[in-house]
Amino acid sequence: MTVLPKISHFGGNAPVLNCEAGIRLTIAPLHCTLSVLELPSAIREALQLRPHQQIQVEARSPLGSVLVRILPDRLISLGPDWAAAIAVQSPESSMSLSTSASQKSSMS
Repeated sequence: MTVLPKISHFGGNAPVLNCEAGIRLTIAPLHCTLSVLELPSAIREALQLRPHQQIQVEARSPLGSVLVRILPDRLISLGPDWAAAIAVQSPESSMSLSTSASQKSSMS
């Protein structure tokens, strides 16, 4: 199953990604871990995600492709409008990710 999200809205500092399949992700700020906000059960099952999993967002440039990394080996392209790597992490690892993301944010 292929899921190809499209960036449909940029509101303030929080771009919202609306997938054709119904996944909605909010990115703000761009070096952080975030929860999956909205995910239909069929898509969650297809991607093997849990409702409270975190995603790690890393901005690379305003242009370029966006990849969602579904661990261990699934990649989903978000298209050329925003460059980021989004890694789905288990809730158990979200604390260490949040710590490293906070350090990155304070540096920029």
